Amino acid sequence: MAIDIETPGKDLTISCISISAINIQKWETKTYVLEFNSIHVVRLLRRLVVLPAIKIFQNGQYDLSYLLRFSIIPTNYLLDTLGLFHAWYAELPRKLSFITAFMLRDVEFWKDESSGNRFEFLRYNARDTFGTLHACIAILLEAPDWVLKNYSQTFPLQFPCLLMGMRGLQVDTRKREELEEESNRNILGSLAKLRLQTGVENFNPGSPKQTKTLLHILGATGLESTDSKSMEKFAEMHPLNSRIAFSITQYRENLKFHSNYATVELLNDRLHYSLNPWGTESGRMASSGSHFNYNENYGTGKVPKYKSYGFQIQNVPAEAKVMIRADDGFVIVELDGSQAESRTTAYSAQDEKMIYAVEKSPDFHSFNASAFFGIPFEELWDTVNNKTLNKPIRDLSKRVNHGANYNMGQGVLIATMGEANMYRAARLLNLPSHYTLWDIATYLLVAFCNTYPRLKGTGYVQAKSHAKGVLSLLTENTYYGEIITEIQNTGKLVSALGWTRLCFSDPVTSKPALNKYVAHPSQNLSVALVNRALLRVHSDPTLRDEKVFKLCAQVHDSLLCQIKEDMVDLLLPHVESLMNEKITVHGRILAIPFVGEKPKKSWK
Repeated sequence: MAIDIETPGKDLTISCISISAINIQKWETKTYVLEFNSIHVVRLLRRLVVLPAIKIFQNGQYDLSYLLRFSIIPTNYLLDTLGLFHAWYAELPRKLSFITAFMLRDVEFWKDESSGNRFEFLRYNARDTFGTLHACIAILLEAPDWVLKNYSQTFPLQFPCLLMGMRGLQVDTRKREELEEESNRNILGSLAKLRLQTGVENFNPGSPKQTKTLLHILGATGLESTDSKSMEKFAEMHPLNSRIAFSITQYRENLKFHSNYATVELLNDRLHYSLNPWGTESGRMASSGSHFNYNENYGTGKVPKYKSYGFQIQNVPAEAKVMIRADDGFVIVELDGSQAESRTTAYSAQDEKMIYAVEKSPDFHSFNASAFFGIPFEELWDTVNNKTLNKPIRDLSKRVNHGANYNMGQGVLIATMGEANMYRAARLLNLPSHYTLWDIATYLLVAFCNTYPRLKGTGYVQAKSHAKGVLSLLTENTYYGEIITEIQNTGKLVSALGWTRLCFSDPVTSKPALNKYVAHPSQNLSVALVNRALLRVHSDPTLRDEKVFKLCAQVHDSLLCQIKEDMVDLLLPHVESLMNEKITVHGRILAIPFVGEKPKKSWK
């Protein structure tokens, strides 16, 4: 039984709901559409959704968010076409229109019917469930066994993700007002600075046309875009350009922060969000605003414009975290996996030196800084007081390690660190004054490769082309070379926990393809361990009482939760013990330590 709702109205309303059911013995399908306009429909739906038939959704979290508000609680929800297709073809689009076109031979495109008359709109809803039902059956009939193994690892995450997003987090309205005022000041300040720099009183950096004209006047006549990559090229042309590019970028960031965080619509002063276990190719969760949305143009006769309440929870800036506070009587605790991705990289690559660094060194990043730059460890880390002695150098090693782990090239390292930080790194390391940005980036990346040659050897970074670099990866007995060989031989990558990814791109001819594939094993393994921990915490009977414990979000390699203030000493060690797990990777025992940070009344 496939179910789908339509929500084109205002104030979280449901317009209609479609149900398609198939009799497998007769191979007969029937579809019904109910307009959601009376309590009688609600009562009928409450009875229909608890029938023993297996329920199928396309991104069921969205539909369930609305249905649960009316106590319409489907049972036996076991299949989701979005999740099934992701388990099979993680690199392909996962919209229903694509899935049905890919899986079904006799299907017509119908997604443009939603803007027609009432009958066409209801038929559109009916075709959604009809397509969902038959696409699901086609996947089950045709998919290899490993697809269902993948699906069995990710589908259970739907339920804690739905719970966490609907529960949300409390927002301090006073702090939010202060944040909005500060955000407005930052926008006006960065705008005034730009107008002073350009000498144009009414210059609008939000206008692509005006910004492109400015770029051309200052010599960048070959640039036809004003996106971030174009601004980077513009900045590299001259120190004056660099200053103006920085100011434009700062203005854009201030504007983005204002609209995405400081003034975003909330529901009852709570931040709601969505977490999607099928949102990325690597298996990492994706996050966006709440499934609850509203039509900005409702009642105006204009084309509907939908916006979500809340914002994504995965990459919240520190400045915005200050307005997120614990519920009354609770404290916020974030349990973070220590060096999670560095550990999974080390064990996946079987790099003895990196394994030693993450497991034995008093401080991983200081160890790296010492190895990268030839500075004695004792000058970087105080082992007695357990604190850093040279924060700038330690921070530099963190940047280099993160990027080099995933095959970052010189250009991307320069763009990521920024011109000012690159030259600062050169001064910190006493590099020759004639070094260009490219020379500095090459020095930093070579330092990483010399420290951990098992990952990608030493030839790739200095190769004149990607093709020559790949040849060095294959001849130097590197981990990256083994990944290339596995893809060439099987067309797949299989993680330590058995999650299989079908690979369509060619890492030999494409550097972006190589980058995403060498990152996949460690990222997939890291997030899989966090997700397994999430499921254990979610299902633990001692943590079911919301009066003492609330699971709030999965944030990359950490879990965010709230604990009753007088229960922290009792419950926090229990949560930590649930999250810690030992697995075997290439014959070695890997255990990522999850430790709760100091409990706080606000997130930051």
